[in-house]
Amino acid sequence: MKTVSNLIACLALSLSVYSQTYMDFKPKHLVNVVIAQNEGIPIFTYSQFKIEDYQKVVEAFNFLKNSSKIQFNYPQDNCHNRAEIMSMFLKKKNISHFKIWNFAPSKMTFFSSQMLEVPDKNNFSPTGKIHWGFHVAPTVLAKVNGKLDTLVLDPSLFDKPITYRKWLLVQNCKASYYTFLNSEYYLFYSINGSFVHDYEDYDQNCTTDNDIQLPNYLPKVMTGDFYMYSGSRVTQQWVEKGMAINDMAYQFYTSELLPIINDPSKAELVKEYKILFGSVNNVESIYLEYPSKCKLDPDLLEKHKAILDKYREIFIRQTSKWVQIVQELH
Repeated sequence: MKTVSNLIACLALSLSVYSQTYMDFKPKHLVNVVIAQNEGIPIFTYSQFKIEDYQKVVEAFNFLKNSSKIQFNYPQDNCHNRAEIMSMFLKKKNISHFKIWNFAPSKMTFFSSQMLEVPDKNNFSPTGKIHWGFHVAPTVLAKVNGKLDTLVLDPSLFDKPITYRKWLLVQNCKASYYTFLNSEYYLFYSINGSFVHDYEDYDQNCTTDNDIQLPNYLPKVMTGDFYMYSGSRVTQQWVEKGMAINDMAYQFYTSELLPIINDPSKAELVKEYKILFGSVNNVESIYLEYPSKCKLDPDLLEKHKAILDKYREIFIRQTSKWVQIVQELH
């Protein structure tokens, strides 16, 4: 296993030619240490993971792509929810895996707006491109043609398991930061809305620290702390609703937008449909009531109320479907 660790370390270093930067996000911060200790999550090391048979990995990928009911054709968002569901399936299949995370500069600093970028193969996004602050997918160790490599399982981008170098490359951001973490980690904390504890204010006459809640309007720059899918996130059905959003949005695309997308007489309607459903921020502000900095035009919402209500029913049905699937996977 030590040999495996050394080989993978060399693989990580070799990525320097692509310019992406490897970041060590092992749980060093208090939040992650406490979570890891309470939940029994070991600190990430490559030696934890078995080298899987490549054919077995291909079969698992094909199952995820074709038979898992995961919607990979709406890549606008919810990669963390897809990765969580894929991880559940992989655990059922006894495939040793972890997750690769890639972060845009905009997630790492206040002073950059640069994001990850992939083409919009469906021509569904209002801008014609898909931008991410981060992307995540399950990852395995396997030998390909006798050579050990780190393979990413991401049907939203590829039709087969792919090396992590190519996975990073297609996201078109040489300034991104990536890391590998145990599959148990679901998502990460951002500074907007977070509480800050200023322990340096402690002195002999002070028994409490100064707690400050940062404003929600701050950029969603990550803190470096990750968390599991547990507690209120489970009861609030974050994964199930995220998967249902993807199902519902892609059904809208195939049923409502695709039949008119090339009709010049429907150009204004196409534009409005893309605004409502081609932007995941807008979709989630409508159906999950997530706050959005870019408010939707109330007149646009009223104009399309009937179809928005129709797809709300579809969203509710798809959520119920994923509740059942998650229960079965557990």
